[in-house]
Amino acid sequence: MKITLFIPIFFFIVLSVFGQNLHDNFNLIEDRARYEAIQASFKAGDYLNAIQDLNKFIPGYTSYGFLYYNRGIARMALNDINGARKDFI
Repeated sequence: MKITLFIPIFFFIVLSVFGQNLHDNFNLIEDRARYEAIQASFKAGDYLNAIQDLNKFIPGYTSYGFLYYNRGIARMALNDINGARKDFI
């Protein structure tokens, strides 16, 4: 139980530290705003909303691996281990 809770918290901290300037990678101002909204969902612990937004966002940026990683972290937080595994691979 402790490890299951620790893993999403650890990855959230890693994303917070290393993911702060990732929104600079997006070309359109609207996409930057959408990504910031996704990050706000993560910080608020609203993982379901973050997953739904990422599902809409990823098709425009399929080569951005950190988007799949973020979705995998959110899925892990919701105990969707198989879905998270698919995002991490």
